[in-house]
Amino acid sequence: MKPLVHTIAVSNRKGGTGKTTVAVNLAAEFAAAGRRVLLVDLDSQSHCAVGLGVKMARGAPTVHDIFRDAAATLQSSMRATAYPFLSLASADPLFEHGSGFRDQGLLSRALAEPAITAAFDQVILDAPPSLDILLLNALPAAQSTGRNSH
Repeated sequence: MKPLVHTIAVSNRKGGTGKTTVAVNLAAEFAAAGRRVLLVDLDSQSHCAVGLGVKMARGAPTVHDIFRDAAATLQSSMRATAYPFLSLASADPLFEHGSGFRDQGLLSRALAEPAITAAFDQVILDAPPSLDILLLNALPAAQSTGRNSH
């Protein structure tokens, strides 16, 4: 049985602190080292796509769909990037942070799906600068190999 995918959440409740820059660069470095990486952009500013040069089509599935549609999957929101081994689960710039299902385990369950665990070695979560259901999903979804560290 394959172990759980190692997941890191980059978070800070203040905006403008470099969370997205750190998340994109961590993802790029892990991918450059040959790890299969999924970067999950939970921040509706959608700057991970900008940082990776990914153009989003209007109406395309996004990671935020799993928070408002029980039939949505994380896999449907994933996009290839120009970087080998690096995929992006893109954000929806129109997602309202106060909306969505109030289930703090949604993201953890989505990341545990066999299609995700089989395809990736590393997940980086770019959390929004807000205390809402998105951050409350990112933190428990992050897993650490270190003792008492998240």
